[in-house]
Amino acid sequence: MRKMLLFLFACLAGNLFCSTPVMAEKTDGPHKVISEVKSTTLFPLTSDGLNGGNYLRDFATYDATTKTITYPAIDATLLAKVQAVDASVTSVDQLTTADFVKGWNYRWGGAGKWNFQDMSDAKTIVVEFAEAIPYAVTLKVQGDVPAATDTKKETAQSTHTVVAKAEAGATSVTLNLKEALDEAGTSTLSSVELQNIEYIRLQMDYPADKGGTLKLSNVYLTKDVDVPAQDESYFPLTQTGFNIGIWNPDSKNTYDATTKTLVTGPYCVAGWEYSPAIDLSSYDNLVVELAAKQTCGTQIRVWDGGFWDSCAEFEFGDNTTLTVDLKNMKKGDNHDGNLVNTANITRVGFWSFGSSPIVISKAYLTKTTTTGIKTIQNTGNSSENVNVFNLSGVRVRANVSRSSALNGLAKGVYILEGKKVVVK
Repeated sequence: MRKMLLFLFACLAGNLFCSTPVMAEKTDGPHKVISEVKSTTLFPLTSDGLNGGNYLRDFATYDATTKTITYPAIDATLLAKVQAVDASVTSVDQLTTADFVKGWNYRWGGAGKWNFQDMSDAKTIVVEFAEAIPYAVTLKVQGDVPAATDTKKETAQSTHTVVAKAEAGATSVTLNLKEALDEAGTSTLSSVELQNIEYIRLQMDYPADKGGTLKLSNVYLTKDVDVPAQDESYFPLTQTGFNIGIWNPDSKNTYDATTKTLVTGPYCVAGWEYSPAIDLSSYDNLVVELAAKQTCGTQIRVWDGGFWDSCAEFEFGDNTTLTVDLKNMKKGDNHDGNLVNTANITRVGFWSFGSSPIVISKAYLTKTTTTGIKTIQNTGNSSENVNVFNLSGVRVRANVSRSSALNGLAKGVYILEGKKVVVK
């Protein structure tokens, strides 16, 4: 239920942000700034979807099966085709590689109406290539200012294009929507232009006499989202949110939400139960802080199954702060059992010998990895062959089985099928 509420909230905040994100984060004071991958629905890699360009766009072709754009050689054959649509072109010298682009055009929304896209809340557009590009590629984004008297946005008062360039050998190109400059290097898109994006185009600086190909992998938008560095949402300390009945056979457990004071019966448990189970696998630590030292052998216990199943047990001792390493959390009082399945947590509770107050300050989850990039589990066909790149765009593994693609690689962050993965 909690995940569904978060999903609905995200959808209400902006329809473009409703896809499952891959996140990269950085700590910024008491908050983490997360760059969240948006939905790719604005950038369909289908035959119908990727067809936007200028009036010469049809001469650059696209194969949706291989996700490959083919840019034409500029020669007499092409000139004859161009002249059929533009008689003013009389020589190949009038044509350049910049004339032949491919991309996404949001100009027409059906019935002759414009359908600009509002990207004012986005941060970047990212185009990932299936292989290192042989020639430089320029990503162009045009924003318009609709005519002031045109409420239907059918005419533009002005247009403005900003660019980002990837040099030969790169495996992606990223354009920062709020910082990218036009080709003159003088200005960015205005707030109005960001609300009225007309087209996005890919231009390749290929040899004019030979043509060129560009193989795409993925295209998406990102945005920055501020979230607390400490997630307390799973551990409410309200009178109704804190469950004194996890194990309370003699009804001796008591809890005062005003002072956050818990007293358990002998060998009893109070805390939080989750139905359905919750997934904490993206977090690194569970931290529980007490407002004062306890004197009743207080433990934190974590379950991934039924109450009478084995669980992980952690003692406070003389400490007021207990930090549990979720990645290496093992069951048993000696921590010598199986690892707890953090993707299926059913309850987290305080256990004690009883009859003595436990004054709770707070309980929360943290992420301590410097990259903050969640390790991606293998969900595809393990027999498929894939390529692996480092963050510099250099291919470090070519055409290897997915199941063993990361074996033997040095610790670090890599790109696998357009997604960041961590080798620890």
